[in-house]
Amino acid sequence: MLLNDSGIDFVDVFGKYQSGGLMNQVRPPITKHYRSLTETLEKTAVPQMLRGEDWELGKGVDVHLSISAVLNFHEKFGHWPRLHNKDDAGLVVKFAEDISNERKSLEGSCWSQSIQFGFPMGEPRELDEKRIARYSQLFPTELTGFCAFLGGAAAQEVIKASGKYTPIDQWVHHDEGILVVDECKSNIGPLLGSRYDNQISIMGKDFQAQLANQRIFLVGCGALGCEYLKGIALMGAGTGKDGKIWVTDMDRIEVSNLSRQFLFRQDDVGHPKSVRGAMVVKRWNPLVNIEALEKKVGNDSEDYFDDKFWESLHLCWNALDNIEARKYTDSRCLFYSKPLLESGTLGTKCNHEVILPFRTSSYNDGKESDGNETQIAMCTLRSFPYLPKHCIEFAKQAYFSDYFEFGPDAYETFRADPTSYFDQLDAMAPGEQTRSLRMIRAFVDLQEEAGGKGSTSKVVFELLSISWLKSSGEKFWTGTKRRPRPIDWTNPSPLLMEYLYSASNLYASVWKVAVVRDRDEFQSILDGLHLTQPQWAPSGEKFDLSEGDTEGGDSTEDDKKLKGGLYKVDVSTLQPAQPLEFEKDGVISRFCFEFVCINLFPWLTNMPHAVRSMQMT
Repeated sequence: MLLNDSGIDFVDVFGKYQSGGLMNQVRPPITKHYRSLTETLEKTAVPQMLRGEDWELGKGVDVHLSISAVLNFHEKFGHWPRLHNKDDAGLVVKFAEDISNERKSLEGSCWSQSIQFGFPMGEPRELDEKRIARYSQLFPTELTGFCAFLGGAAAQEVIKASGKYTPIDQWVHHDEGILVVDECKSNIGPLLGSRYDNQISIMGKDFQAQLANQRIFLVGCGALGCEYLKGIALMGAGTGKDGKIWVTDMDRIEVSNLSRQFLFRQDDVGHPKSVRGAMVVKRWNPLVNIEALEKKVGNDSEDYFDDKFWESLHLCWNALDNIEARKYTDSRCLFYSKPLLESGTLGTKCNHEVILPFRTSSYNDGKESDGNETQIAMCTLRSFPYLPKHCIEFAKQAYFSDYFEFGPDAYETFRADPTSYFDQLDAMAPGEQTRSLRMIRAFVDLQEEAGGKGSTSKVVFELLSISWLKSSGEKFWTGTKRRPRPIDWTNPSPLLMEYLYSASNLYASVWKVAVVRDRDEFQSILDGLHLTQPQWAPSGEKFDLSEGDTEGGDSTEDDKKLKGGLYKVDVSTLQPAQPLEFEKDGVISRFCFEFVCINLFPWLTNMPHAVRSMQMT
């Protein structure tokens, strides 16, 4: 059924809604049309600015006219305006005035008129000649930060070709006049003939000298850290006799990092990020004084990052992926009165914050949640998923964690030394005790029941009847709760076989059995097992249908029974197991990836399947 503006009036012809069904929001496609460069240079009455307040005040008009004027300058003289050339700047200003006067009579054109709250008022105003002259005088220059910004913007527009995101509408201007120093000839010229001349021509020699002697601590060398390290080196920070850059990161380079951490190549895989990152930027700028560290920044490393170290810094720069380390560096910067540049990424989104001593609030002054409000409740993940992302998170956070990480680790601890395990158990939280005992019992039972042969079980959900009612008399399977359906293994679909293939190989890795990658060989082994669907009958056990998160409930009696059963187990008969990591690049990476992405929850609950963004081979 399709509900839209034309069809929603006819809903009353249907009978009274009972339960079930799935409604998806369908976004209609939007066709975007774009005009030519010539047309947009003329017919853009209020050019868009990156900063909203600049756009509302109409500052984009002067920038837009500057571009038209420079193009006219090049067309007439055959070259672009020269650096710090006032004669060229005067001509560009004259071109801008002429263009503005010519366009006054053209409807919807860009000319020097008053703008209020983003709307053209039709009243003439004076051109910002200083802004236009500055644009001309600095036209040949390039800044590292602006190049990085333009590269990122261009890359984002390429992604938007997929049709999933809204592209930029023709023009977006940005003018950062605050970077330009006063026109003091001794400061901005004559230029030194160095790689930093573009920076000096904008921000001056004094700035460059101070930048060279900066002592900067970069914490993290991942996606953001690589970008920052590149910028630091290309700008010439830490190249003076008193300057130095420290970069620390405990992680090593993985194959999956190569697509977004651009300082690294295939040969760098397995090596420390900080060391390889420092090597790359040192090749780009041999004068940079840089020290690569593999130390965690925290209480445990205060013997290295001591008072002398922190007091010697001019700036701390965070490129971290965890809240704990961010809070620690913020506390150190607050204690030693050091400025902190804080930033983070989430997919295509990014945040940044400049924290200055005695002038701004600190990172720790921010809201405590730090994005936790977007986390998915565990009861939703384990029991009532209704979106594909819930299923993927369930497979990784709950299923994979329980059966391939936490479970094998607890089992192996118990198998190696039961006495020590039970001593450690008392120190665990009640919920963790129950989880640990149940997983060990499951792994012990698996060996006893399997008898050394492969086995599979039918996932049966007949108990989850559609006739279930809550205490209020309302039906249970309503709203976002999706009623599961039983699996029929007599004629399995490719999706079920893919699940069986991935899960079987992951279990093989847990029990240190050789994995079977060849599909034909796997199918042959499966056929030889003559697996039959086990019979199942309802146990009559009552279940709590409340919607709260039942994690960590009272299970003291269950724990006592589980402990009593495990005390009787002869651990000498148990096979060793090993916990797995959720790998991205290791030997079992394919099985981990497929186990998460091809999980059965969407199929079981009649949800749309999540689309893979990549195919691993």
